[in-house]
Amino acid sequence: MSVFSSRRPDPVLIDLLEESGRNGQHAALLLRDRLTDYPEREGLADEILACEHEGDRITHDILHRYAQTPGRRPYFESQDIHTLAVRLDDVVDFTEACADQLSVYGVEAPMTQAQEIAEVLVAISDQVYDALHGYRNGGDISSELIEIQRLENEGDRLYRDAVASLFAAGIDPTTFVTELTLAAQARMAWVSSCFSGVMT
Repeated sequence: MSVFSSRRPDPVLIDLLEESGRNGQHAALLLRDRLTDYPEREGLADEILACEHEGDRITHDILHRYAQTPGRRPYFESQDIHTLAVRLDDVVDFTEACADQLSVYGVEAPMTQAQEIAEVLVAISDQVYDALHGYRNGGDISSELIEIQRLENEGDRLYRDAVASLFAAGIDPTTFVTELTLAAQARMAWVSSCFSGVMT
């Protein structure tokens, strides 16, 4: 079910949702670059953390604005708007957690599948933002939802390949857990992003 009804939206709330979508896009791009250029460009980790803090601020502003504008509430379904705001923030939270794992576990070089999953995250984040933006003028977002579904399937395939390659490689247990955790965190980011798209 859509979080939106036929009534005109609160433009400030739409602005905040789009801002959250842009923040997710930015975090996804930073993670992709961090994984691609690792271990160089260590400062990207701080930029991703800044996105995580910004996401918390935007989520608070979305929920506060919604609470302060009861006259506009019929446009949104209350439970769903809360879920959408939180899921958009989850995208950035899991993105930051993935970037943090590189330092926490002392990863020497991230596996190829983690980098490919990050590319999927970037693509899904773009589609989610386009879907959010489309609601400003009541546009049709069916093409974005179809593409999100396709990308979700691609991400699933990459994650399965990542797990299979870890078992096939016969690597030591510590490296196994480290790489699996890294891939899982990247996967959770795009899963949250997919869910955000489905919620629109």
